[in-house]
Amino acid sequence: MWLAREAITLLAGTYGGVVAFVGDLWWRANGPVEDPVAPDREMLRASRLRVMAAADVIVPGHGAVFKAPGSFPEG
Repeated sequence: MWLAREAITLLAGTYGGVVAFVGDLWWRANGPVEDPVAPDREMLRASRLRVMAAADVIVPGHGAVFKAPGSFPEG
């Protein structure tokens, strides 16, 4: 799955659903919503929306595993 230019996401189908290993696409479940180091924030948002549509569980780059949000994270 192609996402932000500097990131890659791996989707894995499991018995519990689709798990997305997203690296720094999300740092952790509560954000940051606006990544302060993202070179293209529109692409970041579009990439996150694509992952949210495809995954049940997200494994972020720095925090605990979390369920894919039903809407864009606010934290």
